[in-house]
Amino acid sequence: MRGLAEFIMRSPKHAAGVAAVSAIVPFTYWLSAATVALIILRRGWQSGSMILAWGLMPAVGLVVFRQDFSPLITILGASLLAVVLRRSMSWLLTLLVSILIGLAMMLVLLTFQADLLKTIADQLHQVLTQAGFYKQLDKQGGAAISQQFQALLLKVVAGANAWLHQLLAVAALMLARWWQSALYVPGGFHKELFQLRIPPKLAIAILLIVIVGMNINVGFATVLLIGLTPLFFSGLAMFHSIIALQSNSALGLAVFYLIQVVFAQVMFPFTVLVALLDSFIDFRRRMNKPIGR
Repeated sequence: MRGLAEFIMRSPKHAAGVAAVSAIVPFTYWLSAATVALIILRRGWQSGSMILAWGLMPAVGLVVFRQDFSPLITILGASLLAVVLRRSMSWLLTLLVSILIGLAMMLVLLTFQADLLKTIADQLHQVLTQAGFYKQLDKQGGAAISQQFQALLLKVVAGANAWLHQLLAVAALMLARWWQSALYVPGGFHKELFQLRIPPKLAIAILLIVIVGMNINVGFATVLLIGLTPLFFSGLAMFHSIIALQSNSALGLAVFYLIQVVFAQVMFPFTVLVALLDSFIDFRRRMNKPIGR
């Protein structure tokens, strides 16, 4: 991947080519987002906007001809986050801004992809019905809760889709930051991850919002994942730092991220929970070791 970063940074033509091609090739638009983010982080918005334009041209084409908004919102999301990170030099602020971007993504999907989301929601409704989910929900929370959930299923699907794009945008930004560190500031990205931690007061505020929100309105579930994303990446940073400190192994990091993807349903809440604990315990500082990579 470092070789690709070197290729991107050779000239604006190289960066534009990677941004444009990866935006149109299926399932590689995250690479276009990372390319644009790298240019913004290294050279600023003026240079980055030119590369962004090349990435957006095929992305807009996919919107027009295939009604596919994924490349467009991911590239734009990563670009905006790159601007925030470059100006603030704060991963915490950047991750908090990602919540707003995730909510904006949800609004875009609900506005322009309502038919597709409704189809997905209908299919999910059938699966949940066959699995007896609503009967179990009736027993636990009553028929009113079950009816509310069914009515909000479309927004739940939209929220989950927006969250996935939010994750991709932040992941693309992190890839761009790692590229920048590998090329210009060796070890800098790992130092940033070591320092990324949610302050206790903010962690308590997030936890209270989640508890109160879930108890007041079941509709809060539609944006729950989006709101927990800063904690998730804080937890990833903690695990990443600990693995790097203990083993200094690229294989160990690769296995960890593979587990995160394969067992996402379990690992996401677990990582969020550990991030909450880390806010108060600060596992990395307690290890009291120099950063090895």
